[in-house]
Amino acid sequence: GFPVARCPPGFVRAILRRVGLYGGVAVLNEKDVVEAVACHLEREGYTNVVKRLPTERGIDVIASNPITGRRLLIEAKGAISSRDSHEFTTAQIRSHVARAFFASAKALQDLDHPNAEAAMALPRLRTHERLVKSIDGALAKLGISVFWVAEDGTVERFVPETD
Repeated sequence: GFPVARCPPGFVRAILRRVGLYGGVAVLNEKDVVEAVACHLEREGYTNVVKRLPTERGIDVIASNPITGRRLLIEAKGAISSRDSHEFTTAQIRSHVARAFFASAKALQDLDHPNAEAAMALPRLRTHERLVKSIDGALAKLGISVFWVAEDGTVERFVPETD
């Protein structure tokens, strides 16, 4: 029983207000990333979009592709702590990207969702981008895409291609 995703009306405004409070530093937490991706999927026509809170275990966003009917399973990570708003170190970000990669790869063998697609959702920051670039060949081989979430809440899907 996940809650069905709804795009909160002031979502982008709230993120921008928080960015302003932190001197222009990107302050997307995991909940922000989940909300942005869920809203993006709804706008793209995905159905049965459901999301987990950062305090709940498991895949963060699940949705059905409107064309293929395949389930999309997304593991999300943020740029700051949801609890105390501190920015993560490079080592913590590396750990988060590694955990998102692991969870996405593991989701591909989820027996509850055979033939599912898997993805990671991450803040669009230089450290995250550099780490994802370092594994883009593995992402391509496994068919794992990345949803990049910008500071303003906009979302772009990156689908790595094999060379």
